[in-house]
Amino acid sequence: MEHLSRLLTTDPGGAPSARHLVCESQDWDEIKLWSDEVYMPYRVRATGKARRPQSQLFAAAVGGFTLSRFHYRIPIHVDEFSREAGVGMVLTSLRGTVRHWDDGGQSVESREGEAYLVDTSRTGYGGEFSEGHLQLNLVFPHDLMAGLYERWHGHEADESLWRTRARFGGQGTSWAALLEYCGRCATEMPEQTASGPLGQHLEEQLGLHMLAEWKRQHREQTSHDARSGTLADVEQAERFMRDHAREVPTLSRIAAAGQVAVKALRQAFEAHRQSTPMAYLAEQRMQGVRAALHAAPPGSTVAGVAAEWGFANVIVFTAAYHRRFDEWPSRVLRRLRAA
Repeated sequence: MEHLSRLLTTDPGGAPSARHLVCESQDWDEIKLWSDEVYMPYRVRATGKARRPQSQLFAAAVGGFTLSRFHYRIPIHVDEFSREAGVGMVLTSLRGTVRHWDDGGQSVESREGEAYLVDTSRTGYGGEFSEGHLQLNLVFPHDLMAGLYERWHGHEADESLWRTRARFGGQGTSWAALLEYCGRCATEMPEQTASGPLGQHLEEQLGLHMLAEWKRQHREQTSHDARSGTLADVEQAERFMRDHAREVPTLSRIAAAGQVAVKALRQAFEAHRQSTPMAYLAEQRMQGVRAALHAAPPGSTVAGVAAEWGFANVIVFTAAYHRRFDEWPSRVLRRLRAA
């Protein structure tokens, strides 16, 4: 990854160069001004103790794409990417780790060398970047990719393709080699890489590689989503919810743990339990918090025990607890103190 990490930062002879340097700053507003221009408007916030970024942004045009080397250097969370910008991203991690989040609350982590492809004009995206992270990113217009797909396949892509996320690449892969080639072209022949036949050639190489990954992983996910839920899926989901009830997992996380689609899991619960997964989770949380109340150490409060089980509003929790068990949680604690 050493060659990739130096892309756009040197001249053709390998000496340090600021030719492609767009921004180098510790000021959030200045960084946002340039990152919104190179990428799209989005929200970023620091997640660690350090509050001041140490950011560098290098960028170069590769045909209709923008290749960039970017870091904040401190741990950050990004989300709320503008769909109106009409673009998507491939984020390739050169240093550190990134946890990528989708609209359903599911996440995957990419390590050094791995790429994550998402069309932010068609779906939401959130990312948690570790301290010392470094990214080699590629920003692409959605319309350009849609046109490339139609030109090569003779018809428009199904809209669900663009909502698919794809993780691929890695050290020593063709994707890493392709990025390095494009970066070297941008360094040695910046004008020809930005436009003209060479730029168009590189643009098509990158786009076809991305489309191949998109199609492959879309087929795999579509096949997975089409599977019907079974009693075994229900039982596995129940085990997962019993083990993780305190964490209040989302339905997407429960389904992912059993490698079944959310819709299929719902249907399986209706068929085999005449209920829903979230009703089962609610019962497990109630049973868990009741056991915690009856075993609470001296000095415990209802609000404190409830919060440990994900109940943020003590008034709503108290009413729900009384409806379920016909007893007040505060009286449980009073009996323990008296005993």
